[in-house]
Amino acid sequence: MDHDKHRQRREPWSPYFSKQSVARLQPLLVQAVVDKLCLKLQEYQKAGKPVVMTNAFSCVTCDIISEYSFPEGYDLLEKPEFDSAHYEAWMGLSKLCHVLKQFGWLYPLLDSIPMWITKWTSPEMYLILQGQKFLLAQAIELSKQRGKPDYKETTSRPSMMKAFMDSPLLPESEKAPSRIKAEAQIAIGAGSLTTTHALKAGTYHILANPDVHARLMTELEERIPDPNKPPKLRELEQMPYLQAVMHETLRITYGTAHRLSRIFPNRVLQYKDLAIPPGTPISMSQLHIHDNERIFPDH
Repeated sequence: MDHDKHRQRREPWSPYFSKQSVARLQPLLVQAVVDKLCLKLQEYQKAGKPVVMTNAFSCVTCDIISEYSFPEGYDLLEKPEFDSAHYEAWMGLSKLCHVLKQFGWLYPLLDSIPMWITKWTSPEMYLILQGQKFLLAQAIELSKQRGKPDYKETTSRPSMMKAFMDSPLLPESEKAPSRIKAEAQIAIGAGSLTTTHALKAGTYHILANPDVHARLMTELEERIPDPNKPPKLRELEQMPYLQAVMHETLRITYGTAHRLSRIFPNRVLQYKDLAIPPGTPISMSQLHIHDNERIFPDH
């Protein structure tokens, strides 16, 4: 993608996913979804049923990011059981990323396959495509509302889709429903699967290490004496061991393991004694940093 086009599309994301914006979400959205999760886990506990926490975490992350990003969220936690289909669908798509990254011409080929064939040959991909239709319908509806005189009063609750539609940083060509749909799909893919993996890995390592579990529980019980009064984000950030566990979890779980290319079009990059000319694609895997023992020694 052209450097300037990428920057143009990237700019509206920053204010909407800033720390300040997310902090405002906690009591209104994040805590409400977490409360639903806790109630559902209590139901499983009373019934003596095991829980696949990967599916539970997937429902939580999908509900949070979809409620934040779209006029109408997924509400997966409203289903009788923890939904597994969305997680499996995104996992299936992620396995194609390595191939699609190298052979971009496959995108239009895959798009040209009729839906009935996709439903028969790949139920996971069919669910992804149905999700795209769901997002496109919401983007089209928002686009129609923009043309009405009472747009500000009649639009639904705030959402990333609406923020992008109203953004002064984007030209009208970037506000077409198909473009807004594409941005929304990036949000749901990046905001659900990666966070699910982090929660899953963090939960495992905490439970697999009794000393870590005991120390973390001690801090939580001291700082949160009444579980019915959950702390705010600012208070959570003041819990040193919780923060350490969170950062270590993020280190051992990679959002993406493959190389993410970057290009500086207008200036020379200096790396040690090596001068990298403008326009040169540069990429590396996060594993080279996250698993580097010189940066993160194994004590």
